[in-house]
Amino acid sequence: MIRQAGGLDDQVLARWAATGLLARRDRAAAGRPPWICYESPPLGGGLPGVQHIAGRALADLYLRYRAMQGFLATRRTLLSCHGLPVEVAVESELGLAGLTDIDGYGPQRFTARCRESVLRHAEMFAELDGRLGCWPPATVARTMDAEYIDAVWRSVSEIYQAGLLVRDERIVPYCPRCQTPLSAQELGQPGVHRPAAGSDLVVRFRLTSVPDGAHPRLHGADLLVAVTAPWTVMANAAIAVHPHETYVIARRAGHEERVVVADARLPAVLGEDWHVAARLTGADLAGARYAAPLSGLAGQADREVIASYLVSVRHGTGLQHLAPAYSAQDRESAQAHGLGGPDPLGPDGRFAAGTPVVAGMSFAQADKVLANLLADRGLVFSSQSFERTRPHCWRCGAPLIFRAWPAWHIRVSAIGSRLGAAAGQVSWHPPVSADDRLHGWLRGEADWAVSRTRHWGTPMPIWECACGHQLCAGSLGELSELAGQDLTGLDPHRPRIDEVTIRCPRCDQQARRVPEVLDVWFDAAVLPRAAAGPDAGAPEVADLVVETADHAGAWCFALTAAGALTAGRAPFAAAIRTGQVLDHRGRPMSRQAGNLAEPLPLIDRHGADAVRWFFALGAAPGTPRTVSDAALAEITGGVLAGYREAARVFIASAGAAQARGQAWDPRTVRDVPEAERPLPDRWLLNALTGVVADVTRALDDFEPAAAGQRIAGFTGLLARWYLPRSAARLWRGPGTAGGAAAFATLLQCLDILTRALAPVAPFLTDQVWSLLGRWLAGEPDSVHLASWPATQGIEDELQSVQLSQVLRLAELGSAARLAAGLPAAQPLPRAQARLRTADAAADGAEAGGLDADVRAELAAALNVRTLEVQRNAGSCGDAPSGWAVAEKDGDSIALDIAYGADLAGEGLARAVIAAVARERGVADLDGELAALWWHTERPDLALALSEHADLVAAELAMVQCSPWPATDGLQQPTALAEHADPGLGLRFWLAPLP
Repeated sequence: MIRQAGGLDDQVLARWAATGLLARRDRAAAGRPPWICYESPPLGGGLPGVQHIAGRALADLYLRYRAMQGFLATRRTLLSCHGLPVEVAVESELGLAGLTDIDGYGPQRFTARCRESVLRHAEMFAELDGRLGCWPPATVARTMDAEYIDAVWRSVSEIYQAGLLVRDERIVPYCPRCQTPLSAQELGQPGVHRPAAGSDLVVRFRLTSVPDGAHPRLHGADLLVAVTAPWTVMANAAIAVHPHETYVIARRAGHEERVVVADARLPAVLGEDWHVAARLTGADLAGARYAAPLSGLAGQADREVIASYLVSVRHGTGLQHLAPAYSAQDRESAQAHGLGGPDPLGPDGRFAAGTPVVAGMSFAQADKVLANLLADRGLVFSSQSFERTRPHCWRCGAPLIFRAWPAWHIRVSAIGSRLGAAAGQVSWHPPVSADDRLHGWLRGEADWAVSRTRHWGTPMPIWECACGHQLCAGSLGELSELAGQDLTGLDPHRPRIDEVTIRCPRCDQQARRVPEVLDVWFDAAVLPRAAAGPDAGAPEVADLVVETADHAGAWCFALTAAGALTAGRAPFAAAIRTGQVLDHRGRPMSRQAGNLAEPLPLIDRHGADAVRWFFALGAAPGTPRTVSDAALAEITGGVLAGYREAARVFIASAGAAQARGQAWDPRTVRDVPEAERPLPDRWLLNALTGVVADVTRALDDFEPAAAGQRIAGFTGLLARWYLPRSAARLWRGPGTAGGAAAFATLLQCLDILTRALAPVAPFLTDQVWSLLGRWLAGEPDSVHLASWPATQGIEDELQSVQLSQVLRLAELGSAARLAAGLPAAQPLPRAQARLRTADAAADGAEAGGLDADVRAELAAALNVRTLEVQRNAGSCGDAPSGWAVAEKDGDSIALDIAYGADLAGEGLARAVIAAVARERGVADLDGELAALWWHTERPDLALALSEHADLVAAELAMVQCSPWPATDGLQQPTALAEHADPGLGLRFWLAPLP
């Protein structure tokens, strides 16, 4: 029969390889219209984690779905080979700690190790693909290949020629450990913002002179300034005040000490012991000079108070300490007054040699030292400890600083409207909300810092001479022409590319390549250009991009920005962004957090189908999900188990019919008109029609979780309602009354359901399809070569309402039985059902509330002999004593639980039928049984089985039901396996056909 997960996966993979399924799929798809999916590229330098499954599972789901709909479904995979992810990982392997160590190790040796690391990890991701059953990509683009770098250079050249790529010094996020600037987009990566402790200081800046005509009380006053990073006081250039805001000179009662703060901040900063001695505007303060708090350490002895409209009095003290080297706003305020600003930190984030007290210290180490020094000098007015989030490097985890640093920027802000229009062409799932960082990036709120001062990356294709003239090469071919030598075979990486010089055509001086390499996200953004090929006039446009949560929108932004810059449109039509993958403590899984889980053991435990379902259909796009064995076991034991059980019952029933000589033609059975089938069959097929329509609509609308919910609901209906209601008809075979309809209905459901499940559960569905193949004449041997199920007709609303009513009331009946302690198998004499207000679709029902066929189905579901149904007749809560009642949402069921010996005996017999049915499934004996032998010490059970032997045999499709030891001379079951149901006090043996 059907193998379990793990072994099943291996078996199906072996069959795909043996039958050449992939090659046959490609041949069948030739000539079809294309449908292209870009899959989220894993960043190089790391092992696969479970968070890498989500993008693969979703991309493969859609590729299979579109292939079944008749498209040439193509998967584009990008191997991101460059950048900090790889460099930091290799540094760790080699025991290096930054650029100085790399220079000592040798840049050539280092980049070679980076290349080797990328290839090693790529093999592991390929193994993960195989275990998940993902269709292999049509192409694997590697960002380190010369052909791909050519595509990157073409894009850079176009942006450069448009005047949108500039080099200047700006405040950028900077990693002192990696010694490189980063982009604003990289600050959105998971795990970047982490809690950090520190101290908020209010520091005294002592005035040394005041402007002519200033208020006399200003002489000798201290300016109170909030400082959140004491180390930046070493870079103080000025104090800024708002020219039109009101400031106060305050004096403490009984003291001559005077301080200056904004009027609006007086209570928050000073408290109640101070009173206002004078008021003045910020303009009145401008021009005053003050002694640097660390005078003697930080150079200039005194500095000036300046006016700036950028100052806010809503926080702090209303006076702003300006460190232009470390703040964009400070830099703007200072530059408006022609002020520069000292930058005492080296590239490694340490104070330069010769700096008093803190020379050689990192900015983080110096923070506490300088705070203590200010306190020792009596310059700390107040101090308060805090813990707030601080940005950290997204790859090495070191604290970042914002500092003025020269870098190349793409002027995204200059194409804000073009970028917004490109983003507006995309169907985003989930929608990009205003509180999403991607929203701001797609509006062009921040230029893109695309250069990195590192070794392993796509080199900036710009050469510069001593005069400052620049040339941008659009390819290795163009570089060959500029250099006067054939460089098309050159490995275009550092340090080899740095050896290439050209003669400047403007001044005839030697030009060398600028030292920077490109941001890894810009590499990834060029995939549409690389996929289109070197001769294409425009980048390729994909139908779908799947981006995983660990990219946090950075790839979608990069693709959209590059498309807007070079082609004027987004290079994809739709995007699905997956939610974060959380650990058991609710933390996003990441390498930095050290909480990654390996994917292959998870797949080994639960099977690829359950894992794919969890990541592709388990939650709506963008919704976080927590990986757990319990969640995966629920999928395996729920929707997949229900589908597997339906297939098992059909195959077993068909085998039993064949073993009994009931030969049947599947085509004849499948031609049984639906209108002539019993009501449960019609209801199920009607529900199936709705499921196919809803699942197709949900997948087309990129709502995979909604598709999963509909499929799961139907498999539950099939396994928990239809199979128990139809088991006897199926076991008795297609040649009996009602059997042909049951066979036709279940085969039709399995055919359609297998197709609908195939994109998400490729292993189990292909195994089921192969087992159903003998009854699916004219279909391909693999479900993955079959077509998507077409929507047949329109779901009948009346039938849907009828089925919903029966299921709803049957659930109430189960609740009433449970409250009364009655098993489901025990028949009861009668029941009353009282229904809520009629559904609009049920207006044609009889006055009693349900028509005769529906009432019969409800009576069978409730397992009662007679049923009374009333609508709008109040509650069953007034039923006579001895009745069990359950109510919900205006519906109620009352069960007469007083039953006689005849019903008690039938109830025991039906309990035995259920026990044997369970055991025959567990023992994999369906379709092979001829006789049931039983033994019990319970007189009532023995009597029930004797009196209802024919019922038991008929329901189980057996020729006999006999006690053991037998008294009729029949063969004893001495060689048969013994089964037992301790709850019933029953032992039994199942005899196969001879």
